[in-house]
Amino acid sequence: MKSLALAAVLSLTAAAQTPPPILRLIRNPNALSPKVYANAGARIEVLGMNTVTGTNEFWTMEQHPNFASIETVDKALSGSALSNLDNRGASQDEILGPGRVLIAVYRDGWGYHSEDAIRMLPRTRYFNVTIYRVRPDADSDMHNLLMAHHSELDSMNLSQPDLVYHVISGGSSGLYLVLSPLASLRAMDERVNKMPLEVEAKSPAVSEFARETLMFRIDPQMSYVSEEFAAGDPSFWRGQE
Repeated sequence: MKSLALAAVLSLTAAAQTPPPILRLIRNPNALSPKVYANAGARIEVLGMNTVTGTNEFWTMEQHPNFASIETVDKALSGSALSNLDNRGASQDEILGPGRVLIAVYRDGWGYHSEDAIRMLPRTRYFNVTIYRVRPDADSDMHNLLMAHHSELDSMNLSQPDLVYHVISGGSSGLYLVLSPLASLRAMDERVNKMPLEVEAKSPAVSEFARETLMFRIDPQMSYVSEEFAAGDPSFWRGQE
């Protein structure tokens, strides 16, 4: 009964087919166990993933409906998840900065077919994460850059949706995350075949533009998701048909 009640709350975002308004991203050289959320009865969806490219680290992506939810989770965890972060060897990342915990808010209308990205989440196996840093007052430049990129995708009939988040705490100023869920890396083959690298040169100039792209593999053993979310692919999330 308890698990059913918890699942009903956890599935709020997935059922509504709307992007989570707030993400808290926890970066760690070591995997963060989902047991800390289960033991605390945390009422959020949590996706765990590890890097395929870039510096070896694990990301835990908490999906929150509001800031009060972050406070509630902190109290439920009693700091256990964050106090054990391993900061040994942490270095100044050129774009993300040294922060191990980031809070980002969803930018409505900035993503590419974001409703499709949300529907894909239960079947997502990889995330392609593009990190942009612009001057703090260059918000409109960033928007123009993304819109130009969307036009290129439309012209090539590429169906690769994404979600855009603006980091407001824990990272460098003017920091944006573009999260592209991938059901398979075969989607990257289509993109490489249809979109030549020189397309990027057509993008409008952005003040103090910096960009980094990382690929992550979703790990169900690191994730904490509702029964409704897992029902999208129970063999992956729960190890059962």
